[in-house]
Amino acid sequence: MNKDHFYTLNIAEIAERIGNDDCAYQVLMAFINENGEAQMLNKTAVAEMIQLSKPTVFATVNSFYCAGYIDETRVGRSKIYTLSDLGIEIVECFKQKAMEMRNL
Repeated sequence: MNKDHFYTLNIAEIAERIGNDDCAYQVLMAFINENGEAQMLNKTAVAEMIQLSKPTVFATVNSFYCAGYIDETRVGRSKIYTLSDLGIEIVECFKQKAMEMRNL
């Protein structure tokens, strides 16, 4: 099995696991705007957008940051987050799965 194939399988597995956890899925998808583009948000904005508790959203954002799915940028004393390249690949897996489900 070549490295690229193994990497693709891991991305698909990660996407499936996130997709099965409603909170994790909502937090990750909050970083995609109405036009399907990645957007920058702070943790509070994510919590307000998806209407989940701040501690839950903050912990999920922190875990996604540690896993490399989102990137963190300092703006003054605040931090804002956006999808990393890995996070974008996971979202693309969601989109591909949605298209497959529509074609069934």
